[in-house]
Amino acid sequence: MSALSNTPRGGRRNRRFRHIPTGLVALLWLGLATTGAQAATACNQDGDCSAAEVCHGAQGCGTGVCVPAFHLERFVIGLPDLTAYTAEVISTLDHTDPFYTRCCDTDITAYTGESAARDANAVFCPTQPTLPGCYFGNCQCAFRNPAGTPFVVNGTYASPFGPEYLYYAGHAGYDYNYPAATALVAGRDGMLCKALDDPINGHFGAPSAWDAFHTFYIDHGTFAGRGYASWYLHASDLDGQDVHGGNLADLLPGQCAPVVAGQLVARVGNAGTLLPHLHFETRVYDPLEGAEAAGSKVIDPYGWSGHGNDPWADPNENPQAESRTAPLWLACGNGRVECGEECDDGNLSAGDGCSPTCEVQTPGC
Repeated sequence: MSALSNTPRGGRRNRRFRHIPTGLVALLWLGLATTGAQAATACNQDGDCSAAEVCHGAQGCGTGVCVPAFHLERFVIGLPDLTAYTAEVISTLDHTDPFYTRCCDTDITAYTGESAARDANAVFCPTQPTLPGCYFGNCQCAFRNPAGTPFVVNGTYASPFGPEYLYYAGHAGYDYNYPAATALVAGRDGMLCKALDDPINGHFGAPSAWDAFHTFYIDHGTFAGRGYASWYLHASDLDGQDVHGGNLADLLPGQCAPVVAGQLVARVGNAGTLLPHLHFETRVYDPLEGAEAAGSKVIDPYGWSGHGNDPWADPNENPQAESRTAPLWLACGNGRVECGEECDDGNLSAGDGCSPTCEVQTPGC
């Protein structure tokens, strides 16, 4: 669902290097910049990687790197030069609360490990109601960073209350802040389907999930024995054509058509919610059950990069979610040095040895 829904929902310090040649400084900072990045194996072909990985970038860069067999090749907002690590996030995916099941917000944990709690520092919260006289939507709060500083999340977090507030506990996806009619594209090849059922967000008595929230998904198929799908909510309508030239907007709920990575599939809207934005999720499912089955689980495409164990590693914390550590996005800022990158320290900050474009920097630059 969405942080803006109107429907009920149950730095590293700089150091000076003296008498060290500039090239050596760059090499030293390359080592620092990649410290803490996701472990990635160099490769020349898929056979150099594990069974659940493929070799990415070998043809274009000479030497590739092993990445998850299922990964997202494109960010889903179709604006030039925008990536998952530069896009503006309104509401983050919560690694702590079960999705849409608690009476009121309690706490939030982002994939970075940053967290905040209602009973410690939340503001703008309504008086906390109790069951059965409450529903999820009347418990939205702003969870202030205990340090009073902006949350990092993906580096561009933009809560409605300010960047120092996480927002919307129990949220099952990412809300991206882009205006109506902004292009939405496929993150990877697959079968685009107007959703009949949605085991995470539901459809509240509407004939289908598409009718309720213009919910659609792209079923990317099976990788290492598991199915993967990207879910989109609140689009104004489908747009563009399938690979055979058919208009995607002509699909009916339950119907599917093939699309390819990067192509236009829909536009940002506000179906079933108040203000235009994209709610995006990535899920895994049992191929024998299908993408819409109740057993599908939400995974975080950014992976878990916080200190300690991901709260989702405990199935009792959120049985609808599954933990993972390797990021699915192929982009600067994911903490994994990929084709065309000199470094990747998992952020888009300058002055820490690795630039916002994943090039090696000398200190303070």
